[in-house]
Amino acid sequence: MAGSSDPDYEMVVADLRSRFPSGRICSGTVEQVLRTVAFVRLEDARGMINTLNLTSGYFRDFNERLRVGQVITAQVMYVDAAKARVHLSVRALEANPAAAFLDRIGDVVPATVVALAEHGDALLALSNSLVAHLSIPEKDRATVRVGDEVRVRISEVDLGTEPGTHWAAVALA
Repeated sequence: MAGSSDPDYEMVVADLRSRFPSGRICSGTVEQVLRTVAFVRLEDARGMINTLNLTSGYFRDFNERLRVGQVITAQVMYVDAAKARVHLSVRALEANPAAAFLDRIGDVVPATVVALAEHGDALLALSNSLVAHLSIPEKDRATVRVGDEVRVRISEVDLGTEPGTHWAAVALA
């Protein structure tokens, strides 16, 4: 591919930016799915979705959420001039998953352990699209496993101002 100092290359990037401005909603077909990124065909352009922009929910591998040939709708984040590629976000089109928990502060709810760190931190799925962080007390670490359901109390919810900045704070119940 030509470098960014090539006038033809600069025209290609300018064309992409005019056809795919930030915020545009577009559809495309998934062409390739790797572990942490997926490539999407958008008309005659190539788009990319990374892990932060796929969904609010927890997943280990893009193959859990996307398949080659699948048609998706996403929002344009920006055009990468160095690679002449359109960066996309499916997550930006999702409803804020934390909103469902705003009126649940103080409630005890079930959550599923989706990941554990050696030092006792856990990621918990509160819903299909909202993950919370929890520090497991040392006395309980040996008994908690990925896939377990735990009961947690919702202590705080922040809707965030940008996609992906929402969160819920929880404590073991």
